[in-house]
Amino acid sequence: MPGFGGVFSFEKSFKTFEVEELISKNYVKRRKNFENGFLFQNTLNRFLDEKIFQEDEEIFVCFEGLFFNHKNLRIEKSVNDDFSLLKKLFFESKRSFPSKIYGNYTGIVYDKNKKEVYLFTAHNGTKTLFYFFDKENKILIFGNSLKYVIDLMRENGYKVELDNDGAYCLITVGYMVGERTLVKNVKKLKPATVLKFDGKNIGEETFFKISSYPLGKKQENMIIDELDNLFVEAVKAEYDKDIEYGFKHVSTLSGGLDSRTNLLTAHRLGYKDVLCLCFSENDYLDEKLSKKIASDFLDYYLFYSLNNGKYLTDIDNPVKANDGLIFYSGSSYMYSMFSLLNFSDYGILHTGVAGNEVLYTSLKFDYHEKPSKEKVERIFYSSKLRNKIENILDELVKKYETMEELAFYEKCVNGMYNAFRNIEHFTEFSSPTLYAPTLEYIMKIDPKLKYNAHIYRKWVLKKIPNINYPWEHIAGAKVSGSSFEIFLRKSKKKLATMLLGYRPSKNPWDKWMKKNPILMETLDKYFYDNIDILKGDLKEDCVKLYQSGNLKEKTQPLTLISYIKQNDINT
Repeated sequence: MPGFGGVFSFEKSFKTFEVEELISKNYVKRRKNFENGFLFQNTLNRFLDEKIFQEDEEIFVCFEGLFFNHKNLRIEKSVNDDFSLLKKLFFESKRSFPSKIYGNYTGIVYDKNKKEVYLFTAHNGTKTLFYFFDKENKILIFGNSLKYVIDLMRENGYKVELDNDGAYCLITVGYMVGERTLVKNVKKLKPATVLKFDGKNIGEETFFKISSYPLGKKQENMIIDELDNLFVEAVKAEYDKDIEYGFKHVSTLSGGLDSRTNLLTAHRLGYKDVLCLCFSENDYLDEKLSKKIASDFLDYYLFYSLNNGKYLTDIDNPVKANDGLIFYSGSSYMYSMFSLLNFSDYGILHTGVAGNEVLYTSLKFDYHEKPSKEKVERIFYSSKLRNKIENILDELVKKYETMEELAFYEKCVNGMYNAFRNIEHFTEFSSPTLYAPTLEYIMKIDPKLKYNAHIYRKWVLKKIPNINYPWEHIAGAKVSGSSFEIFLRKSKKKLATMLLGYRPSKNPWDKWMKKNPILMETLDKYFYDNIDILKGDLKEDCVKLYQSGNLKEKTQPLTLISYIKQNDINT
C-alpha cells in the first residue's frame, strides 16, 4: 500500500527494514533516519507537491494524501509553501491542527526539540493509519499499510498473531469494527484524531466528530441552497486539483444517483471530457444508464463487464491490496479493472462513495434510532455467526448515540472506504460528500427531511434539472418518480427475483454461483487447500459459514484465510 511507516523509540534500540515492492511500480521512495526514529514514505508519483517529506531545525513533516484547501490557507497564514503552512498550523495547536485541513490524508509531525511524535488522520477517515505500541519498552511502530506494521514488528522481534475479534468481525460484519485489525495489538487510528507519543506514553485527541443532531429550524429551500453551495465547493476542489497538476478527469458512473450528482455538478461548473468508468453485469441498469448519461454529456466511457463473476477467482491480490480489512468480493472488481488501466494521464478518481449512506439510506425511519443489537445487524454481511461477537455488539450499542452515526463510522469508514483502498495503488480517490464541511452539514439535516431521499431528490432536481434519468435504487423510476410508480417498479423487481431465483443487480452473486461452475471449483479448491491454516472454533465456524453461506458469505472466510496465509500470521 502506498504511504508512510516507521518506528520511534527514545529508550530502546530498534531495527529498520526495506519494504517490499508495491503493487504499483510508479512510486517515489523517501527515507529519513533520526537518532530516535526511522521514517519512510513510498508514495505514488502524483500530487507530489503536497505530499510533504521535509524538515527544518525544529520539526519534520510527512503528509500523505490530498490537501484541497492549501492555497487558501497559505494566504490566510501568510506563508508560501505547504511545509511552512503545516508547521504554522502545528505550533498554533498541536492537539487539533488538522482541523483546518480539508482533504483525504494522514501524516506525522516530529517535534525535534520536544522529542514528541504526532500521528494524525483526516476528518473523514478515508486513509488508514495503523499503529502498535509496546508500553514496556516504549516503542511505537506505525504505517498506512498493515503490512508495514507487521514487517517492522517482526524486524524488532515481536510476534505477529491473529486477533480473534478481528477475525470474527470479518466473517460476520464483513469488515473490521472500531479500531480493530486482523493483527493482535495493532490498532487503526480513528478518523479526525491526533496521536501523541512523548517517548513514554501515547495519548489521543479527537478534533472533529460528526453529529446527527439537526441544524435547527430551517426552511427546505434554505437547506437546499446551503447544501448545494457546499457540494459545489467540494466538486470544485476535486476537479481543480486535477487541473492544478495537468491531469485529465476520471469518474465512476453507475445507475445510482451519487456518482451522477458528482459528474453533472462538475459539468454544471464547466468541467468537460470526463472519462466515466462503469462496472456491472452486462445489460443491467448500471450499464444502460451510465452509458446514456456519458453519451448525452459528451463524456468518454469505459465499461468493465462483471459477467459470470470471473474476477472473483483472483483472491490473493485484492486481499493484499486492502490489508484484509474487508471481504474481498466487495471491491475486487475495481482492482481487476484498475490493474488493466494506465492512470498516468488521469488525476483523482471522482466517486460518489458514501453519498447515499450519509444522505438517506442509513435512516430507516424519519427519526433517529438509538442503537440496539438487533438494529446493529443491519450493517452485517452475514448474521450466521452473530453469537460469536456479542461483546462487539455490546460495544457498538454503547458507543453511538444514533444508528446514523454508527452507520457512518462503521459501515462507511470501516467498510466502504476500505473497499475503495484498492484504488490507492493506482491513484487517489475522493467524493464530494466526504469533504469535511459538506459531510458535517449533511449529517445535521433533520431526519424528517433526509428520510426516503426526500431532500436529496428535491435538491438535485432543483439545482441539476438535467439529472432526471431513471435511478437504479428505485428500480428504474426517474428521480422525480411518484411514490406509486416507485412501488410498482419495486414490486415488479421482487417478482422477477422470485421467478429467476436470483436478484437482478450489477453483481448477481446467486446467479454466478449457479451458472459458473469454474468459479465455484476455484473457490472450493482455495478454501479446502488452505483451511488447515486455521485452528479450533474459528476453523469450525469458517467451515460452517463457507458450506452454508451464499457466494458473498463464502468470500468472507476466504478473505481471512488469504490474509493469514500471505502474511504468515500465527493463529
